[in-house]
Order: sequence, then structure tokens, then C-alpha cells
Amino acid sequence: MTNEEAIRLRILNDRYYSATSTPEEEAERLRLLDDRLLPDEFKPDREMMRILDSITIPKGLEERISAKIDSLAKAEHLGEAAKKNTHRRKLRIIWSAAASTAVAVALGFTFLFTGQDNDHPGSDLTPEETYAQVDKALTLFANALDRGYREAYKAEMTAGTATSKALEALSKITNDTNNK
Repeated sequence: MTNEEAIRLRILNDRYYSATSTPEEEAERLRLLDDRLLPDEFKPDREMMRILDSITIPKGLEERISAKIDSLAKAEHLGEAAKKNTHRRKLRIIWSAAASTAVAVALGFTFLFTGQDNDHPGSDLTPEETYAQVDKALTLFANALDRGYREAYKAEMTAGTATSKALEALSKITNDTNNK
């Protein structure tokens, strides 16, 4: 790997971990991480990406989440705000638990399968460097999760507005029909 490629990879890593990278930059980052002459400083990033790629999302998860969001929007429209808030809290707790589990599994795999010998378990990083990397990864994860919550809220609000307008139009049609 050339010095310019290493500098570019550092920039791409910073953008990736701050959740500001584009899909093209992420593809370039993955290409650079696959370089056979990858410097040691980037090997934990490559290992993390391999572990994340090996995690499979349960079949039908997206549909179940969409259905849950739709049911929450319907409950809100029908005046069940208290029930909706309870569901939202439960959903956040479930997502938080799932996210924490995914991070724990990924970190566990990283520490179990990094190929270190038993005389020196873990990595060659100091505790401060390890803490900094974990903090950076968790910050990235929290930012991505927050972005997901914001997008889900926008979708929920849009669905609620659309449902409200549809019910108003239906009510108007019903009233017009009854008045004739």
C-alpha cells in the first residue's frame, strides 16, 4: 500500500466512523482495507469489517419493523397516544438491547479470533488506545442509531399525516353522499 493510499484510508476511516461517508467512499474504504500490503494500524479495521460482514440479519426483520412502525402510526392517529409511547419505549429498549448484543458479539469475535497467542491475549494496543477505538466505534454506532430513530420518526409523522388526510377525505365523501 502506498503512503498516499494509507493517508486516503485514514481520511475514509474518519468519515466512516463519524457516519458522514458516502456509499462510494465506503466502497473505496473496503477496497483499500483488502490490500494485501495493508499496514498493521488498519488491520483491526479490516477484521471488524470481516466480522460485521459475517453477521446475518434475521429473515423478515425489515418487514416486522415496518409493520410495527405502521401500527404505531395507526395507534397515534386513533388517539392512543399513551399506548403509542409505551410501544415506542419498548421498541427503543428492544433496539438498544439488540444493538448492544450485536456490538458485544462483534467485539467478542474480534478478541477471540484475532490470532493472538495465549502468552499475550488481546492486542498490541495500550489500554488507552483500546479505549479510544472502542469509544470511537460506540460513538459511530450511537450516531447511526440516532439517525435511524430520526428517520423512523419522520416516516411515522409522514404516515400519520397521510392517514389523517385520507380519513378527512373519506369523511368528506361520506358526508357528501349522506347529504344527497
